Amino acid sequence: MARTAEVRTRREAGGAGRRDARRQAFGEAGGATSRTGGDPRNDRVPSRLPRRPSEGLAGVIVLDAGVLIAHLSVDDAHQDAAFAILDTEEELLIHPLSLAEALIHPARMGTERVDLAKIDSLGLQRREETVDEAVRIARLRAASSLKLPDCAVLVTAEAFGATLATFDRRLADVARERGVTVVGV
Repeated sequence: MARTAEVRTRREAGGAGRRDARRQAFGEAGGATSRTGGDPRNDRVPSRLPRRPSEGLAGVIVLDAGVLIAHLSVDDAHQDAAFAILDTEEELLIHPLSLAEALIHPARMGTERVDLAKIDSLGLQRREETVDEAVRIARLRAASSLKLPDCAVLVTAEAFGATLATFDRRLADVARERGVTVVGV
């Protein structure tokens, strides 16, 4: 894959890889912020790296909003797992609905621009929806008990043959039933 060769070339030349750039971004962005306004934790070390997908397009992970929510909050039970998922060389995709969902609490607190800058510093690729994808999302929503944002990330993972990163057990179960590799749960 061309991206793998590019990362290898950057490393051999002494440049930072995608994971190194994200680690720098964690520090530059000031780390995570508490939902209650507490001090950020700047010195977090990921507990593990995510597994590589066993099927589909290796190197692509679609993020559910819960991963970003955990990353932005120091008091989230999934924060260590979120850091482990984000600390990767793999391409990370976010659907616009997931991004909006992750920014709900910051918007209530008036910190959405700060938190959006932190998310942007992670180097995520934003997934734009097509009409065909909207139809697939609607069909999945009609046929399942999943919420609309969960349907959006699952359809995106299916479209890319990508791994899905989520802490939502129901979403993970449906994704696995549909043949999608899941990390986080």
